[in-house]
Amino acid sequence: MTIKSYEIVLQIDGIDSSITLDDTFPSVVDWKSACSMAVLMAKHVHPSKEVEFISCSEYIDEQYADYGYIAPASFTIH
Repeated sequence: MTIKSYEIVLQIDGIDSSITLDDTFPSVVDWKSACSMAVLMAKHVHPSKEVEFISCSEYIDEQYADYGYIAPASFTIH
């Protein structure tokens, strides 16, 4: 299974910040959901600051290349 990673650049009150996510997160299935999650995470951590989306880079994550199979993460709310 190929794992895709996403490097999302945001500006938080005018300061660049980079968040890297991959599709092993249950709510990340493509670049759109990765960007949405990154913005929501930033707003959660910095609720009173302005969060602005700058860019998103998608790439195949080589750190998982040696794994034969990675099961999709289940999404469970407790």
